[in-house]
Amino acid sequence: MKSAATIGLLLFLATSPTAAEDVKPAVNAAFTVYTSILETEAIIDMCRNTDTADAASYDGVYEQYEDEISQTVIRIGLLVGQEFRRAGVDERGIWKALDALSNLALQTSERMARLDPQRFVLECKALPTAILTKTKPFEPIATKFPQEIEIIEAALKKKA
Repeated sequence: MKSAATIGLLLFLATSPTAAEDVKPAVNAAFTVYTSILETEAIIDMCRNTDTADAASYDGVYEQYEDEISQTVIRIGLLVGQEFRRAGVDERGIWKALDALSNLALQTSERMARLDPQRFVLECKALPTAILTKTKPFEPIATKFPQEIEIIEAALKKKA
């Protein structure tokens, strides 16, 4: 999750009172997409921690997922970074909010593992196939969030 840490924090701030008066549809769209990315990363991480015998497999899944989402994360970061710099958001607040957003995603995956550990491990074992076949939770972002990606792209074109 560290590869996209700054982006996550900026996205979290989109829903905080500090920036609420200036939230735009593109920032909301970016928040929706990035929350899904963080949740997927947290699931992979929890699988690595739960199914330690296959930890190397989950590392490979994580690397492949990061490769697939990297351009989306960069574009989201560009958009949201511009909006929050314009709004004068302070860096310390950004890091604090990022921690909160990341922790929430991790808590969700921990809860899933705790409620039904056997099912969770079965779902974990399906991740290497799912990343190859682009099935849940690895559907292409543009397929999973077509409206949000369209809004983000339109906003970036306006700023260019």
